[in-house]
Amino acid sequence: MNKDRWGVMGLLLVSWGLLCWQLGQRSLWVDEFSTVNMTRAGLAQVIQLTAADLHPPLYFLAVYGWRNLVGASDLAVRWPSIAASLLAVALMAALARRWLGRRALWPAAFLLGLHPALVEFGRMARYYSFALMLGLLSTWLLLRAIKSFAWRAWGTYALASLALLYSFYPSGILIAAQGLWMPPPTYRGALRRWLVSLGGIALLFGPWLAANLTRQLGKATAFVPADFAHSGSGWALGLASTVYTFSIGQTLFPWRPLAWVGLLACVGLLISGALSAQSRVYWLSAGMIALSGGVVSLIAIFVSIGTSFLNVPARALFALPYFLLLLVAGWVNLPSGWTRRLMGGALSVAWGASLFNYFTGQEFLNPSYLTPTKEAAAFIRQNAALNDLVVSDADTLFPHYFLAEGQPTGFAYASELMTIQAALAERRPARVWLVVVGRDRTRDAAHTDAVRRLLLARGYRLTQAERYLPIDPTYRQIKDFLLKRNSYAYRLEIEVYSASAN
Repeated sequence: MNKDRWGVMGLLLVSWGLLCWQLGQRSLWVDEFSTVNMTRAGLAQVIQLTAADLHPPLYFLAVYGWRNLVGASDLAVRWPSIAASLLAVALMAALARRWLGRRALWPAAFLLGLHPALVEFGRMARYYSFALMLGLLSTWLLLRAIKSFAWRAWGTYALASLALLYSFYPSGILIAAQGLWMPPPTYRGALRRWLVSLGGIALLFGPWLAANLTRQLGKATAFVPADFAHSGSGWALGLASTVYTFSIGQTLFPWRPLAWVGLLACVGLLISGALSAQSRVYWLSAGMIALSGGVVSLIAIFVSIGTSFLNVPARALFALPYFLLLLVAGWVNLPSGWTRRLMGGALSVAWGASLFNYFTGQEFLNPSYLTPTKEAAAFIRQNAALNDLVVSDADTLFPHYFLAEGQPTGFAYASELMTIQAALAERRPARVWLVVVGRDRTRDAAHTDAVRRLLLARGYRLTQAERYLPIDPTYRQIKDFLLKRNSYAYRLEIEVYSASAN
């Protein structure tokens, strides 16, 4: 037992290192910036803003409290997610031991602690790892309560489940799916106690939900639709993206040979688990995965229609441990020796490639997570002259970094065409720096096009272009085929327009 504990402790340290490595280096992406904005004001305002943004408040209150203690740097706002991710790894080991026995302790900690999806999404200043951790805590407390006759154990379970709901609405499907684990009604009245616990959760969560659900659903369905919104193909793509991400991560393209090596290892472990003595655990876990992933994809595609199918895995992250438990069951059922080394080696190589791509900024299935606005702001700050004008769309997050240390040059948003016209007429800047972010949809792209036309009409010419994060050619070809249009070649570009000599 001591050996198992030391092994888990070692994995926790490795996972901690991966989660913390270069934590503040990468730019915030748009949803992380939303977290920053919603936690700037006072306590009451945080609750109001989260309700208006279609989210329950618990995670944002945690970030608010943490920011007041340590500050608001990129690294600081991501720390609560890191802590939740690490706690999730420890809970995963405890849950696997309770479900599958002592032999499952180490492989469960290994699979979650080193999983590329946990490293990618668990570092973000979003509720993803928070819901993952609370979901694991809720399930572990449920299994403990089933073995106990004490109402106090059921009350603890109910509080953890309530916290889960107050962190992410769709995670409620996990609480419903936990009903699959209920023993026969005659077993110490477990089913009755579970239903009473659900009633208490409903009483404490119902008022918040009733006050906000109608308004929030109206806002969600009013979003600019993402590609494949309101379509069965979008729902299927969301599910497929989730299965692939849970197997390999989102930073290894599926057409790479190493991705197939990892997928084959996952299939082998899934088959082994289905044939194991723990088949009941296996199929119940599979049911939880199917319910959670299916409902989250359904909500993303048909309700929160502004969510791309590639964002579904992050929002379904709370279901990841139950997929990994399927793999753990398969691992435990494998005969010791070469089969374990083969499966473990194949999965380690695929995940290692995925983690390498993540930390080097390569092969992101969703490049929006990697928009290099911080690098672009530093480049312009270093190279722009005092009389230059810098123009950017408001939703690029470039202004957040560029204006953080004061305004070194003239600045305007691309939507402020009259302001740009006045600046060109009054100051006649020698150069205009136009920051352009690649977009899958045409929302706000018209502003950038209008600025280009204005600059050309005023005698400016494109003289320089700095390009960041080139998109893989095969990725673009597949994307163009799916979307039936040309996609962007670079995630971010800086176009420099110089005034003519005349």
